[in-house]
Amino acid sequence: MPEESLQTLRDTVALHPDDKLARLCLVTALLGAGIIVEAFGHLAVVYQAGVQDRTIALQLQAALCEIAEGLGHLHVLDPPDPPASAADDGPVTGDAVPTDPEPTRERARVADGQEGGGIDLEFVRPPVTLADVAGLEEVKQHINTKLLAPLRNKELAQRYGRTPSGGLLMWGPPGCGKTFIARALAGTLDVDFSAVGMDEILDMWIGSSEKNLATLFEAARRRAPCVLFFDETDAVGGRRSRMGVNVTMRTVVSQLLTELDGAVRDNSGVFTIGATNLPWDIDPALRRPGRFDKTLFVPPPDKAARIAVLASRLAVAPLGDDLDLARIADMSAGRSAADVGYIVETALDGAFNKAIATTTDAVVDQRALEIAASTTSSSITDWVRFATTAAEASDDAEMYGPFFRWLDHRNG
Repeated sequence: MPEESLQTLRDTVALHPDDKLARLCLVTALLGAGIIVEAFGHLAVVYQAGVQDRTIALQLQAALCEIAEGLGHLHVLDPPDPPASAADDGPVTGDAVPTDPEPTRERARVADGQEGGGIDLEFVRPPVTLADVAGLEEVKQHINTKLLAPLRNKELAQRYGRTPSGGLLMWGPPGCGKTFIARALAGTLDVDFSAVGMDEILDMWIGSSEKNLATLFEAARRRAPCVLFFDETDAVGGRRSRMGVNVTMRTVVSQLLTELDGAVRDNSGVFTIGATNLPWDIDPALRRPGRFDKTLFVPPPDKAARIAVLASRLAVAPLGDDLDLARIADMSAGRSAADVGYIVETALDGAFNKAIATTTDAVVDQRALEIAASTTSSSITDWVRFATTAAEASDDAEMYGPFFRWLDHRNG
């Protein structure tokens, strides 16, 4: 079979992951081309799901016989019944069903269109906005220019060809507030927000991860307008060129590309945001127009943000007089927001232990904070070193330019 025809079959399966007959046609084509590993992967999807249609069952058996004849040591098995766990809850249909009395929170059990099963999604109307993000003015300005301005000035944006299409990929060191910024963006737009962990997508069963992605986007389209936030995007959107014969993860990336393109359904009103600490591991195809075509470097907090973190963490503690948070912020330059919070936690531990020993209230004073700042260290030193190496080896000025600017001023 010509490579073009084989790719057409692959694209069809990516668009319709639940079409067993299309997947088996691809299996036959792959076997004919001698691509055994990929054929096994698709065959396992059909076999694990189980089939009731006689035509598909016969084609599945024929494919198994062809493999057995070629390899000489496989037993031909009947298609299995659906796993018991897939039918425990029964199919769930319709829109999301509220289970929390709070009007801003909604949980949904979304069926995958098969014999039961599904994934849990939680939609929340965040109470925070970008105005609650201290400091990071360049980050907020970027969001305003690339996303919010076209939404607020639709006619003017259309005149200049500016649209809020595509997605946003936020990257930077761990513990610097990427999730908070995503929530704040949803709050600013006054739309629902759903954070998706990789554990909710990736599944040990071949084909299930692709189904989870399709289900996820279908639910988001029903909830539009909404923000769909993918944490650790590199885990589900890694470079396919590094996956070798790992057919499962390659098809997961392909499914994500399909959903982001909106090739199956219209993605209007679904604002997709990804976050990663490892942007150099992201598949380049995810950066093309209509996908994660906008990038945003989220640096460690600047001085204003560090002061805000310190003040927020200290709000619950008995404090000494004349605290100089600006000095503590200066001492913690270049550290992550989590590191700055840990300075306060260290000082609080000291005060708490003293209170236990003396049975009197012990305050967190300036000296305690300075000792904590000088005895704790940055958790992102190794990340900065690795990111610098990756950035210097790349010619992607759009992505890494803000990172280099932060490096030049990171002690501020």
